Amino acid sequence: MWASWQLSRKTSPQRHTPSHQMKAEDQYLKFVRWEEEDRLYVGYCPDLFPWGGVCHGDTEEDAYRQLCALVRETVEELRVAGKDLPAASTRPMREAVPA
Repeated sequence: MWASWQLSRKTSPQRHTPSHQMKAEDQYLKFVRWEEEDRLYVGYCPDLFPWGGVCHGDTEEDAYRQLCALVRETVEELRVAGKDLPAASTRPMREAVPA
């Protein structure tokens, strides 16, 4: 298994080629977290949906899959409407821990 992964990694024409560009929806921070009150995983994308969580699921994977679809659809709707995409300004941060 490892050898086939290495082989496909080395020979994949999709990897690190100058013509391969990031999708517009990939510029936005997306995250999923457990919400104890709801007892569900909730998906967030603050730059597109600043009001809070926009989807939920029983698993992290399900919530993230839904979130990615919502972000993709929203970006496409904005483009079709001729509107500018919101700036991707939210960045993940780690809390500083004193040494």
